[in-house]
Amino acid sequence: MSVKPKTSSANDGRLAYSPEEAARITGVSRAFLYLEMQRGKLTSIKIGRRRLIRRSDLLAWVGEADHAA
Repeated sequence: MSVKPKTSSANDGRLAYSPEEAARITGVSRAFLYLEMQRGKLTSIKIGRRRLIRRSDLLAWVGEADHAA
């Protein structure tokens, strides 16, 4: 019997995601997310040594990308 790896979705009730989780959810690369954070287009927070992207910021960023297309 195989065990499925736990996957995150934007509807899982969490308040924030790591860049790796956010990349998996949105389908873009981790490097692209960091570039967007560096450009100021995607807001993130730092708690201790961890960088987190709030769900609301991730949804807003995806919504802005949708309007730009």
